[in-house]
Amino acid sequence: MINCTFMEDLSELLNSATEDHQCRRKTFYEIDTEFEKMTASLLKNFNSMASLMPFLGASLRQTMIRKLAMMGKGKDGWEKADEHLTTLMDQEHMISLEDTEVAVKRCEQHLQRAATDDASPKVLATEISAQDTAAELAALKATAKAQDAKTKALSAQLRGDTSGAKRARNGKHIPVALFKTYDKV
Repeated sequence: MINCTFMEDLSELLNSATEDHQCRRKTFYEIDTEFEKMTASLLKNFNSMASLMPFLGASLRQTMIRKLAMMGKGKDGWEKADEHLTTLMDQEHMISLEDTEVAVKRCEQHLQRAATDDASPKVLATEISAQDTAAELAALKATAKAQDAKTKALSAQLRGDTSGAKRARNGKHIPVALFKTYDKV
């Protein structure tokens, strides 16, 4: 019997040519033979291209929904859509484009509810006044100024344009050994 996992089966068949595990890897001829069997079942079940196309579209959508449920953005919503389609398939229902549209709507509704829950305002335990914020901002600015002054002083010391510089003067490195005094014994 043909079911709506046709595209998923086809994808697995194509991926089996480059499978990492030797036992699951299939040869070119094995894949070709299986593909012929799959297309033969399509020819038996569909008498025209017009009847085949909705099936292929629904199968493609079902495969995308299943993949998004496993690793996509909004994974929870896509899981709801996949559950809906799986339930229909368990009842041996041939999934149609309309069924996949209903599944996508379920996903969208779930994601909208989740977004609404996340966007709802939370009540803060304490209130923050504008004066508190201004005082914190002023304190942060003062700290930044103090750190900036320290940075400038250390930078000047390393450049050698201050009297306490030891590492370099006028761009030339001065060895530390020149400053040592030796006591003669």
